[in-house]
Amino acid sequence: MKQGKKYPTLFQALVPLVFLIFFLFLNVRFFEDTLGGANQMALLLAAAIGGIIAGWIGISWKRIEKSIIYT
Repeated sequence: MKQGKKYPTLFQALVPLVFLIFFLFLNVRFFEDTLGGANQMALLLAAAIGGIIAGWIGISWKRIEKSIIYT
């Protein structure tokens, strides 16, 4: 069987987005300054979750770097 590029399932692709929305909701709910640093922390946490999922399904760091550069 020929191995092609690995892609996340729809559920795996939506998990970081759901966490981002949840973290941003917490930011608005608990902090008065919603334009401050908590938004950046939410983005970093969601990106980390996406990176963990990518590593878990076997996507190489080199491919992630290329995707970051060319998008």
